[in-house]
This record gives sequence, structure tokens and C-alpha cells, in this order.
Amino acid sequence: MGFKPIEPINNGVKFNSTVSSNFIDLYKNILQDRYSLQEHHIHSKTFAPSSFRCDRLSFFRLRGIQPDANPSIDFSLEFSAMLGTACHQEIQRNLKEAIGDQWVDVATFLTVVHKPPVEPYDYTIRNSGELETQIEFFNPPVKFSCDGILKIAGEFYLLEIKTSEYQSFKVLKEPKPQHIDQIKCYCSLLNLHKALVLYQDRLYGDLKCYEITVTDYEMNEIFQRMYYVMDCVKNNIAPKRLDKGDYWCKYCNYKSTCKQWG
Repeated sequence: MGFKPIEPINNGVKFNSTVSSNFIDLYKNILQDRYSLQEHHIHSKTFAPSSFRCDRLSFFRLRGIQPDANPSIDFSLEFSAMLGTACHQEIQRNLKEAIGDQWVDVATFLTVVHKPPVEPYDYTIRNSGELETQIEFFNPPVKFSCDGILKIAGEFYLLEIKTSEYQSFKVLKEPKPQHIDQIKCYCSLLNLHKALVLYQDRLYGDLKCYEITVTDYEMNEIFQRMYYVMDCVKNNIAPKRLDKGDYWCKYCNYKSTCKQWG
């Protein structure tokens, strides 16, 4: 007896009239325009801890180089990012309402409790939405958003929230390497030696949490890398790129520019 292969599941009819078809096109065009503006704007001339893993990318940002033109937008990635933002806000809101004084106001922490090591403490702080705080340092130039700071058993912890697609989350046993680089950068700037990275699966909402400790030596390495990239910008010499084939390069907005620099 023969078996017929299972056909891929049909997505169904996407519209049933001219009006409904035109409305889908209208909304897709709105998203296309919105995402294009987000993808192709010129970044501020600062380090971004989320992309600190690549010195060359930091070099392009500090020089104010515009990202490559991208003719197509990956709507699934943009939708995932939107879901990630919603998950962040829900976690932050729940923690702030439930744990009381263990949730530490970032501005108070920086100005009163635990001043950062960067001299001469030249930075600005502003709220970025209801619960997130955006911090900008000027020497070295760094801009980032802090998910939260916790006080647990008398010690301060950086809280970093990450969301993940299901397959990646399922096999996760430790913090992802690129997230460790990012968190070390945050901790160095905030003069924090401990961090908790909380992962949430975007499909079912399951959670995993890992503690990271950052040593004084590692903090010093972070600042030395920043000063190295700043010297590269000053001398107009691009730092070494990541190894060819590195997965990080797949989603980089500077692929064409990077090739031009060798």
C-alpha cells in the first residue's frame, strides 16, 4: 500500500474581496515605510553594547557611516522584535510592582548609590518609555538602554531581558556568547560585577535565567577595546573584522561597507 506525502499546510485565503485585498496592501506598505526608516537611519556616533562583539561595526558607528541600503524588509524579524519589546515591558512591570525595594531606580542608582567608574562621570539619563532607562556616556561615547537593576541579598545586579524563538530557547543551557559581550559592556559602564540574564521563549512564555560575574580585569578589557576603536577612528584605520562566515555577520547592516574596507 502506498502513502501519499503530506502536503504543506495551506495558509488559507488571505482576502475575499477587492477592498480586503487593497487593505492588506495598504497596511503592508505602512509597515514597509516604517521599518525602512528604522533600518536605514544614521546611528548616533556612539558604541552600542548590543553590537559590541564586532569592533569594526563599532568603528562604522563612531564614524557616522550610514548602514547599507536594504531593498527588502524581513517582516518576520520585525514582528519578533515587536513581540520582544512587549515581553520586556511585561516582565519589567511585573517585577517593579511585586518586589518593592528590590527593584532599583536606575537614575537613583547612578547618581546616589553607585556612581560609575567613567571619569568625569559625564553622562545623561532619561526615561525611555514607562520602565526602561536610556543612558548616554560621552567619554567613551556609549548609548544604551538598561532593562533594570535589582538588589538581592544586599548586592546589586544588572537585569538583562532577552527573548528567543522556541527552537533556540529549547536547547539553551547557558547565556549566549553575544549576550555575554553585551552584558560585560553594561556592567563595566555601570560598575556592576553581577548580572542576571532572563530569557523568555516568545512562543510559550517559558523562562530561563543565568547569573554572570564580571571581574575587574574584564571591565578593564572592555574599556581598552573602546579606546582602541576610538584610536582606529582617529587614524582612519578599520579594526579587524570578525572571521568570515561568523553568524553575527548575517544580520549586519554594514556588509557592503565592510567589504570595501577589506
